[in-house]
Amino acid sequence: MSNPVPRRAPGPWFTLVGLAVVFCVAFAARLIPLLRGGGLHAMGNYDDGVHYAAAMGLVHGLLPYRDFLLLHPPGVPLLLVPFAWLAEVLGEPDAMVVARLCWMAIGGLNAVLCGLVLLPLGRLAAVLTGLMYALYFAAAYVEHTVLLEPPATTVLLLALLITRALEPGDGVGTAHYVIAGLLLGLSPTLKIWGVVAVLIVAGGLAWRRGLRPGLTVLLSAVASCTVVCLPFFLAAPQAMWQMVVVDQVGRRRVAWEPVKRVDDILGLSLWTEQPRLHLGTVLIVAVLLASLVVCLRHPELRL
Repeated sequence: MSNPVPRRAPGPWFTLVGLAVVFCVAFAARLIPLLRGGGLHAMGNYDDGVHYAAAMGLVHGLLPYRDFLLLHPPGVPLLLVPFAWLAEVLGEPDAMVVARLCWMAIGGLNAVLCGLVLLPLGRLAAVLTGLMYALYFAAAYVEHTVLLEPPATTVLLLALLITRALEPGDGVGTAHYVIAGLLLGLSPTLKIWGVVAVLIVAGGLAWRRGLRPGLTVLLSAVASCTVVCLPFFLAAPQAMWQMVVVDQVGRRRVAWEPVKRVDDILGLSLWTEQPRLHLGTVLIVAVLLASLVVCLRHPELRL
């Protein structure tokens, strides 16, 4: 009897090529639907126009909260300032197109970062994770134009990567936790609910590695968030608190439709004309539950 040939584990080239494919798939998944719809200049979302208009206001000396209404922190308008300046050269429509393409590239980067975060579990796990994120409808939707969530996802994934959150933490020094915290603190400057991400990551690191790493991340996050938001708060403290915190936390939906909400959360809202639970709902819920079970069984994945 001949001995069975041992199965070779994927090598470094598999990871490199695989993550390059992940980036391209993610970018295409965000670009192609837009091209097949109204094109790169299409008006497909209300919020992206609001964010770009806020950036134009900043370029022309107007401050959010003091001079105009903005129900989010100032992070995304600040990120869009270069594209608002670019409008002087290209015109606003084409400058907005460049911004949209950059946000799609951020989506590709996020898919790659998902793979890199999972790399300690194996090269195949990294590539499959990146592909799952690349093709997940909810991620593709928020990353097809200049919305709040893509850069917030980027800083969260970078914080997990820098702290090697899926590993024991050997070789991770104070500088790593400071840099991760500074990045993570930008999340609430983009969307107020980023506070939850800061608390979960800092708390998770404190639980797994001790109080000092968790506090380092938390205090660094508070510092970077303060640096970005404090100038706007000092210019209009009452208005900013009202718009960003009170109005956002107290926000209500016009009508609560449980089935539609489930379809939205699962990224299935475009699968049927009328929101309804169907086979796709069952399949996605099964995948999410299976993922949850895997995460609970492996300590490194619980964060």
